[in-house]
Amino acid sequence: MFMAMHIIDRTREWTRHSPIFDMESFFWVTLFVPLYQARNEGTLDQYHTELYEDLCPSSSTAFRFEVQKKLALLREISRGFSGRESFLTPYLPLLVKLQVLVDKYDDKAERAKGVFSPEEEDAAVDEYIKGLEDFLRGRG
Repeated sequence: MFMAMHIIDRTREWTRHSPIFDMESFFWVTLFVPLYQARNEGTLDQYHTELYEDLCPSSSTAFRFEVQKKLALLREISRGFSGRESFLTPYLPLLVKLQVLVDKYDDKAERAKGVFSPEEEDAAVDEYIKGLEDFLRGRG
């Protein structure tokens, strides 16, 4: 459920591992944690329950559609949860920044068949770390 979309998408013939995919996994965990906590507390409304279910498929059948659902979640995040009031709003600057990076490297992975140069991997790690630091310091 937390794997990078390129690793999940079995229609692609390449799956060379990259730290960039690890960072995408971290993005999905960052989104999952507050949803999971609210679910366990019984405070998820219907909208957030659907987000949780899209992120956490409960069957192998649902797992096949995970890439499409993740792409839909990325669009929803980029639109600021469609203007809905959300307990995820405090995380929105971080989620949007990470979502932009996921999109950026997803596009690069598609063009390069999942192969990144060491320089690209270093740059991606630096971007992710800077985004996290900015958020934690209240600048992002």
